[in-house]
Amino acid sequence: MYADFIELRLKQSMNAKVQWANPYDVLTVVWCDYRLRRIAVANMSEAFGWDANKQTMAEGGNRKKAHQMKKPKVFQFSEAEKLFDLFEQDGGINTFIYPKIIREPESVLEESQLSKWYPKADNAISVLGSLIEPDAIERYLLNNGHSELLKQRLQELRDEHPNKKFSSQTVLTRYLNQYITFGMTRNALLPLGLMNTGCNYQHSENDNVNKRGRGGADGRNTSSIYTGVRPLDKRLIKKIAKRFGTASRHGALFIRDIYDDYCAEALNLQEVELPEPDENGNRDVTRVNPYILSEGSFRYHYDNTIPLLEKLTRRYGIVKTQRDFKDRQGHAADSVVGANYVVEIDSTELSIHVRDPRFKKKRLSAGRVFLTVAICVRTRYILGYSLSFKQPTWENVAECLYNAFEDKRAYCEQFGLSIKEHEWACHHGFFIVRIDNGKEFPEYQMDEQMRHSSGFFRVEIVPKARGDFKAVVERQFGTTDRYAAKHPGGIEADRDKTEQDASQRATLTIDELHRVIIRKIIHQNLHRNCAKLRDKDMAQAGVGITPYSLWSYSIKHQMGGGRPVSKSKLPS
Repeated sequence: MYADFIELRLKQSMNAKVQWANPYDVLTVVWCDYRLRRIAVANMSEAFGWDANKQTMAEGGNRKKAHQMKKPKVFQFSEAEKLFDLFEQDGGINTFIYPKIIREPESVLEESQLSKWYPKADNAISVLGSLIEPDAIERYLLNNGHSELLKQRLQELRDEHPNKKFSSQTVLTRYLNQYITFGMTRNALLPLGLMNTGCNYQHSENDNVNKRGRGGADGRNTSSIYTGVRPLDKRLIKKIAKRFGTASRHGALFIRDIYDDYCAEALNLQEVELPEPDENGNRDVTRVNPYILSEGSFRYHYDNTIPLLEKLTRRYGIVKTQRDFKDRQGHAADSVVGANYVVEIDSTELSIHVRDPRFKKKRLSAGRVFLTVAICVRTRYILGYSLSFKQPTWENVAECLYNAFEDKRAYCEQFGLSIKEHEWACHHGFFIVRIDNGKEFPEYQMDEQMRHSSGFFRVEIVPKARGDFKAVVERQFGTTDRYAAKHPGGIEADRDKTEQDASQRATLTIDELHRVIIRKIIHQNLHRNCAKLRDKDMAQAGVGITPYSLWSYSIKHQMGGGRPVSKSKLPS
């Protein structure tokens, strides 16, 4: 049978029908009337911010979140039997026990807190007035003329306090719901939300602070003679850390060096002198330990005091941190109008050795080749490429641009490949070209190209060593290089140095490597999954998810057909 403060659990079969609770919530009977055969049920998990194991709110009364209490739900006995099970534990029905902050606030709160909390609770009770009477609570829970009660009390408050409005019933229902949910006592109206305010412990300005944590609050269980952390220490950590930037030893940052500087600064500020050395030149530094943090404590507070991005900047430098570690938002295709609107071009050395065909079947390496690629940022469609034994120069880029504009069928026939027109269809001009500031892109060549009738409207030059500013082509290099490295003569990154060198396994000539690269480009253009690049118009038109499908639709419908470059305009 039901009684006040017994625990209930929602039946699993009723989970779909009840929206205000789930089978893992702690439900409690907060009001019971045998005459009317009805009970009021409050969700304590929601009221206290508990999880299923009651772990969120500690015994000390640290309430995780403060929010307005909801009105308890009223059910007839017959309805409650269908919805809830009695929560049994240790062979009997479990009774809900309120946290210690409500039962015994004097054992949890300090005198300074009690002097502020109790007046607030008394003020809330005075605001409720006659609403805490049993008859008024019954009418409120059963919705039996409760609105008239609230309006009458608001009028009484306005008469008692002419300078205050008291226009909303919320000021009453907020206190009343908390009063009923937390046991209908004076302590039920304590401002539990104040447990969240301020710091979780007070910093002391004393010279010596007892260590906290496993040593106990007063340090009685610790054998360490070092001091606990003080505001002085945290200020010194922030100050000294700024002196240490990127080190010359591969960016290594030595915490020990920072700690040594901290010890010297801390002792100097506290006017503590180092002990004089003995006859052997040794100093008894244990005498100064009570004035400084231990090295382990220093490392802990260094990690928690200095923000992660600031630590990374000091270790790796501004450029590397922004490039490799800083969070980024957005997408490379953002603000790009359509196909061929922004094209990224760059060069890299492939991880493969090419065989010198002048020695017939002998496997003599002619060296590694450099690949230059032009790729559409909006659709990931590869527009053109070039291969060369020369290091990145403007000639490599010129060959790549020529390849992007020329007829691909005639180009592939030079290497013994026969392709269909749709397999590599691009021969359109660009609007914006994005390149880096390498020597393969001299400024005067770019100006000359822009003045050409089939040139670009703008050239965007990204800073040195900022591959993240042209991430699309850099990502394509990674894919193509891994594919090339799988062929004979490929350089494997994790290959043992004692094994045969890749240059001695070169079997592909430059023409054969051209065929490998062309097949890879065609396969990627026709089969790569670029579903995330489709916009609303493409999805409504039923466009496919490959770069070719996206590029064909975008160049026709979003770019007005683009700017096709005829063969007569290309240099012969």
